[in-house]
Amino acid sequence: MAGEREIEAVEQWFRRRGLPAVVRGRPTRLLVRTTAAVVFIAVWEVMTALLNVVDGDTDADFDRLIENDLFSPGL
Repeated sequence: MAGEREIEAVEQWFRRRGLPAVVRGRPTRLLVRTTAAVVFIAVWEVMTALLNVVDGDTDADFDRLIENDLFSPGL
């Protein structure tokens, strides 16, 4: 079985490479590392909401087009 020093060395290796989810304890600078992903998701949500407002309800249009034989001929 691995000794305590070996375990600590492995945990330090993971921490240096930005993998805090696999090590015990509270990772440092977690907010800094996750900010980009949180901002990306927030911007994505705002953009898709704006596109839905501008483009309208596309589900009704999709259903109408799918039922049209000229749009989707039988396979």
